[in-house]
Amino acid sequence: MKVAGAGGVPASGATAVVLNVTAVAPSAASFLTVYPSDVGRPVASNLNFPPGVNIPNLVVVKVGSDGNVDVYNDQGNVDVVFDVVGWFGSTGATFGPLPPQRVLDTRDGTGGSVARLGPGEARAVKVAGVGGTPGSGISAVVLNVTAVAPSAGSFLTVYPSDRVR
Repeated sequence: MKVAGAGGVPASGATAVVLNVTAVAPSAASFLTVYPSDVGRPVASNLNFPPGVNIPNLVVVKVGSDGNVDVYNDQGNVDVVFDVVGWFGSTGATFGPLPPQRVLDTRDGTGGSVARLGPGEARAVKVAGVGGTPGSGISAVVLNVTAVAPSAGSFLTVYPSDRVR
């Protein structure tokens, strides 16, 4: 899969891409592994899924020297969607990994109110200065977002609160 020059990734200079990878309509329980095109396939998976359920996952992967990444499916047939979320350059910003910290839980009010998110509803979530994230000087965060017990099939979109979706 060519990622250099696609979806806002520059044609040269990107060392890694951030992808939202979605398994769509899988025929069997399986997993996907996304990896640089110029190395052997690693033994770890990026996304595990049961049959018949569309499942997304955020994947950060190094770009191969030819500008490509490869995707491997272990069992059955599955459509795969790559949405480019971002990329890293050779002179990119510093990434500071943190241990997982819950910054929002609508079930118990952590980081906001005890209120489920309704259809078409947007909610600002404070992340700067929370859970070990610096209070200033940051330009992006990496989040694991989970929808718990949804009342209908849907999706969540995360974007900067000072921007229009």
